[in-house]
Amino acid sequence: MMGNPDKQAASNELRMSTSETDRVTALPPLNEDGTFALQPEPVLAPPFDTTLAGGGKFVLVEALAAGAVVLVFYPANDTPNTTRDLIKLARAHEDFVAHSITVYAVGPGTAAEHEEYRQHYNIELPLLADPGLSIARVYGCVSATGRYPQRTVVGISPEGEVVLYLRRMATAKEILEGFGISTNGAD
Repeated sequence: MMGNPDKQAASNELRMSTSETDRVTALPPLNEDGTFALQPEPVLAPPFDTTLAGGGKFVLVEALAAGAVVLVFYPANDTPNTTRDLIKLARAHEDFVAHSITVYAVGPGTAAEHEEYRQHYNIELPLLADPGLSIARVYGCVSATGRYPQRTVVGISPEGEVVLYLRRMATAKEILEGFGISTNGAD
């Protein structure tokens, strides 16, 4: 059945690796303008854990304890657009840190593949492994074919609320403004 893939992906539920019995509800459907349909409560980011490039475990709840989190979903390593976009975001690292925001790039490769990619292009962002696209599915950003994530940026407040959701790549300025931070026109 072919419906609106954005709405289908956003309304999916799937089992997360943390427990066979726990179910995590995906983000609510999006309006045509990319905003969430009106919700009676704030939209909470689905919790997840995965592996960081270079080793180590990433747990969203633990990351949020240190401040806001931005998840930048991208379709593949070693593509010109992805590489350029991630390097641009990494250049804004100090701006993000000044506002207690950590940006993580989430891609479909393994942690080892991501580490090789990160080192080859000197990408100074932490990369998260999502080889089965389980994270991308629960965040509603899998392509219509289901083979890769669409470029999507999700901003999550320290309280776990989704404050920014863009179905495209975002500039550092757009991310900061999504958190209500004035940038005075800087990109």
